[in-house]
Amino acid sequence: MGGPPTGGSAGISVRIGSSDRMAPNAAPGRPPSASVPVVERSWRPAPVHLALMLGMVAVVTAIYEIALSASPVPPGSDPGDWIQRSYAFVGQPHPPVLAVGSPYLYPPLIFPIVGGVYLLTGSATTTGYVVAGVLLAGYGLTVVRLARRFLTTGPTQVAFVGVALFNGTTLSMLFWGAYPNFLAFILFNEAILAFAAYTAKGRPVDGLVLFALLSLEYLAHSLTFDLLVFALAVAFFLLWAAKRVDLKLLVRRPTLLGAGLLLGTIAAYTAAIKFYSIPTPNYLSANPASYVIDNLGELFVPLANAPSLYLSGPPLVLAPLAVLLLLTLAAVVLVVGGAYVGLRWRRFSPNSLLLTEGWLVAALLTPVVGWIAHVDTDYPRFLYFLPLPGFLFVALALEQLLFRAGRAVDPGPTPRPVETATPTTRSADRRQASGTVALVAALTIVVVLAGNVAVPTIFLNEKLNTGTSHNAYFVDAASWLRSNPTSGSVLTVDRAIRWTEALTDRGGYDVGPTWLLFEPWQVLDSEETYWALNSRSAITNNEAVLSYSGFGSPLLSQAPMYSVIDEGVTVSLLRALPGGSFVTSTVGNSTVQQALTAASTPTLTVPGPQGLSGVTVYSGGSFQVTQTATLPTPGGEAWINYSVTPVGGAQLRQLVVTLADPPRQVALINTGGSPSVNTSGGVLYWNVSSLLGRLPGNQPIDTVGTMTPAPASATFRPSGVGSTLQLAFNDPNGGGPFSVSLHLTTPSASNPAVVLPSYLDTVGFLTTHDIHFLLLPNVPSSAVTVAYYESVYDYQVGYTNPDWQILEG
Repeated sequence: MGGPPTGGSAGISVRIGSSDRMAPNAAPGRPPSASVPVVERSWRPAPVHLALMLGMVAVVTAIYEIALSASPVPPGSDPGDWIQRSYAFVGQPHPPVLAVGSPYLYPPLIFPIVGGVYLLTGSATTTGYVVAGVLLAGYGLTVVRLARRFLTTGPTQVAFVGVALFNGTTLSMLFWGAYPNFLAFILFNEAILAFAAYTAKGRPVDGLVLFALLSLEYLAHSLTFDLLVFALAVAFFLLWAAKRVDLKLLVRRPTLLGAGLLLGTIAAYTAAIKFYSIPTPNYLSANPASYVIDNLGELFVPLANAPSLYLSGPPLVLAPLAVLLLLTLAAVVLVVGGAYVGLRWRRFSPNSLLLTEGWLVAALLTPVVGWIAHVDTDYPRFLYFLPLPGFLFVALALEQLLFRAGRAVDPGPTPRPVETATPTTRSADRRQASGTVALVAALTIVVVLAGNVAVPTIFLNEKLNTGTSHNAYFVDAASWLRSNPTSGSVLTVDRAIRWTEALTDRGGYDVGPTWLLFEPWQVLDSEETYWALNSRSAITNNEAVLSYSGFGSPLLSQAPMYSVIDEGVTVSLLRALPGGSFVTSTVGNSTVQQALTAASTPTLTVPGPQGLSGVTVYSGGSFQVTQTATLPTPGGEAWINYSVTPVGGAQLRQLVVTLADPPRQVALINTGGSPSVNTSGGVLYWNVSSLLGRLPGNQPIDTVGTMTPAPASATFRPSGVGSTLQLAFNDPNGGGPFSVSLHLTTPSASNPAVVLPSYLDTVGFLTTHDIHFLLLPNVPSSAVTVAYYESVYDYQVGYTNPDWQILEG
């Protein structure tokens, strides 16, 4: 195997059985003390311990696959995304770039693997089942290797592997589709093992393996690569501070060659991305709304549905500063304590413990550094990096407490003494009993964790991440789309889009979570899809939006609808109802009240791509009303002005304007719930509360309206179906022309992280993106959207089943 370098050695290794372990009390250049007591024979790793650990890998994989088999489509939406992107890597037809971005948009390592499984199985859904199981099993095997390399007692190894595999936090990831993450975890664990070997012995092969794994990690998952580099840097510092490794290791030939390999990999991949003009998402530079919504205080939120050591509970949301201080304090204690103990009491801190401390410190500090630097990303994702190093650190520390550091080290393969004591020898019995008790305790911990946390979490997350887009009816709908000879992309809902792409090879557009989208084109597609699903045209100043339905659907009447973007989330607040608005006039001796839409179809004029106003003209037998809706630039505000002119000698008396909340029966409009409405003189208060991304609870969105002149009366009619406010404005000019102005202001409006086009045209959007299909759930809340597309865009229902319907246009 080769010994450590002499002189300024990188560390000392001691042979234990068939694996190499670092001696915790060996000074550089000196062999371990012969006086170090050994661990009791019954505690030493044995074949039974390895068999138990491998059995746990098999059991957790089997339970996971059983849970997956509950639905014909694997849980989550991300697996569909990874699978459709893998098609390009193995020469298969794939969705158009305009819809999904380049198939080479993410780090590429996972995709040949997924694509290879697809070629073998010929099925996207089977590919999802197989890849998920293989990744989980592969991760489990690397955890077993960590246990055998870092831990010196069999029962502790068993306990560590059990809590590492049966914690719900890690297992939950595969249910939302963390394929690249798990591949990166596998490489991460192997890199930690290679780093341990290289710093212990300095063998060239270990150094080259380490940097090869770093290169692969870079090609697997960018965020995990960043954390791995940080972890190795902190671990090296702790080893150096404790005088376990020499700085000369950094300039040794294997290190320099390996660094060249890593830098060459990064340079080659970067050059290829630039050459082909492929925009790559960066988890460390996302939608700015993410910094507010998924802030550091929400780091522990995933534990609600993905607990590690306890049952599920309510989400834990803390102040960002509190979490920052908690993580920073823990990291500082680990760094200072690790360096001090490692230097002062060497036998209490094996190299493996210092390395694990560095790994844990990096996992703690990465979100802290990101938050301080105002990196815009979803901070709960960093929680998933904590369980494994945390459990390993506890297991190592437990061994030190049980065996007083040095006793956990076997001084070498010395001949085993012949047992001369009789079976009744009290000391032998105690040793054997202690090992048995320890193993039983370890297995009890694992069984309790599996039964009370892992299994419930597995089936809970399977249920949370499946729905009608994972059942047989969805597969049937996707099969109809796949076999349809008409080309074109699909307009659908967010829970169906990725698997639609994977099962049909068509592009998909949906109203995705804009607060979690990392690329401007993704945010833009999502925003434009929202307006395409409920309006004919819209104008925006990037914070407020005025949209028009085109007067083709009474239930979707909006002329205009006023919406704002708040924390990256579009919320529609109120709309002017042309069919519920009236002009009262006197013609001769008769008083006539006519709805704005009673006499003829209104005409709508939107200036075009640079316009921030829309003009609607309503003509009646005794009046003409011109409504001009305008958006200042920028700001969460809008003006809706009415100019009323008499026609044919009529005398104007009153204009009644009816405002309503958006149609709450339309699932594809984010309405913010029932409004609280009050008027006071010429001031209108229109307040709603809405979910904004993952901010806890409904957040208030308050709008103030200034009315000129003040209305003569204001009648609010709240309703669970739709609330209305009738504002009656008397003619102040004795029957002649008059004007009414409504100025709306919503202070909480904010920028959605991209510059939206000022004019959003649905026909242009459908044409540009080659959209010819509308895939919606077959539920009552879709009926208005279906009717709207049938009446305005001439779409026709082409397929329907109990859960899904497809319109073709």
